[in-house]
Amino acid sequence: MSTATKTADQIGLERLVFFTDAVIAIAITLLVLEIKIPPGRLSEQALGEALVVQVPKMVGFALSFVVIGAFWQGHHRMFRYVTHLNSGLVVLNQFFLLFICFLPFPTGVFSEHPNLQLPFLVYGGSLAAAGLMQWNMWRYLASRKLLADHITTSTIRWIGRRTLIVPFVALAAVALSYVSLEIAGMTFGSIPIWITIVNRLARRAGVTA
Repeated sequence: MSTATKTADQIGLERLVFFTDAVIAIAITLLVLEIKIPPGRLSEQALGEALVVQVPKMVGFALSFVVIGAFWQGHHRMFRYVTHLNSGLVVLNQFFLLFICFLPFPTGVFSEHPNLQLPFLVYGGSLAAAGLMQWNMWRYLASRKLLADHITTSTIRWIGRRTLIVPFVALAAVALSYVSLEIAGMTFGSIPIWITIVNRLARRAGVTA
């Protein structure tokens, strides 16, 4: 479809999605900047020790990479069904991106101090905030009838459930951090597993969204 034949909603939605893709791509790339080794020439042993020290940051990078990737997949999934645009959606999307852009910072704090509780609270709270903002945006889309007419109630429900996985697990990890930081850390690591489980349940329910 040429630009001349596109509606104002279609052009606006394309710009919003392209902008979102760019911001998420930058945020997910910034995660790797937390992984550093001392500058200058290092001996074999010193380099090995430096790499070992970076292991927690590598784990934090991998976890946040998966989570931000899940947020991007969720956004892509949602906007396949969006047919109309209004100012409220633009504002909600900007707030969603605000939390996405912030994630490299709590990831760095969490990776640098994995044995302290406060980083768990900051990291888990940040993940939960981003996920709840995405869930709220989906609720807004459904309630304001900005979605395609052919979308089913079942699809709306399952996409909503998927967007709640990250905030639910993140808040559970925060709560568990008061009991055991090790258990809380493993709970964060279970996010990809829960995403896979919910995706399979959705497919079994006949939802391919």
